[in-house]
Amino acid sequence: RRGHVSVLYKNKLFIYSGYNDDQQIFLNDLHYFNFSTNTWHEIKLNRGEFPKYGTWGSSAALYDRYMIIYGGNNGNYYRSTTYAFDLEDLHWIKLNCEGDIPPERYCQVCAIYRNMFFCHAGYNGNDAFLSDFYYLDLSDLSHPTWHEINAKDPPSKRADHSGVIWRDYFFIFGGYNGDVCNNDLYCYDILYGTWTLLTPKTIEVPHIRAYTS
Repeated sequence: RRGHVSVLYKNKLFIYSGYNDDQQIFLNDLHYFNFSTNTWHEIKLNRGEFPKYGTWGSSAALYDRYMIIYGGNNGNYYRSTTYAFDLEDLHWIKLNCEGDIPPERYCQVCAIYRNMFFCHAGYNGNDAFLSDFYYLDLSDLSHPTWHEINAKDPPSKRADHSGVIWRDYFFIFGGYNGDVCNNDLYCYDILYGTWTLLTPKTIEVPHIRAYTS
């Protein structure tokens, strides 16, 4: 498979969904790998309000005991729904989000900072690569709220880029904008709400690329 999502929780690696090229189908399954026993296990999607179809290009991040899953594409539809999978009780929750709900998309970049689930850019299926930026406040899972972030000098439109949280910063790298791939590195200062295009001090930098992890 490809285009699936994964999170690491305790001694287990959880993976969900993705696309199977051999069978040409979108998978709607959930598995975990137990590092202690070196074994794979499948979790049946029969507890809670789980996704009705599989996707690729979704995003997932670990929040407390939950795998938060957002967005994705199943070949016909683009999703803007958000789910939480309880990694302890093994049941699904469809989050009834409020606020500035982002438009449908896939191949965005998401990451968790404290109780904030950040979502940057992606592709919406209407020949539009996005550059918008949001966070979902997860402090109350019964009423999670989306907030749009309008910071100055943001990264250009892109999808299939990579991102990571380090301390109080959200870094994104690369991606594809419909014409070319990028190799720029941006830093979002979460405390001050500012974007910075980082200028490397080395002559050699990574080649332009997308679909990185």
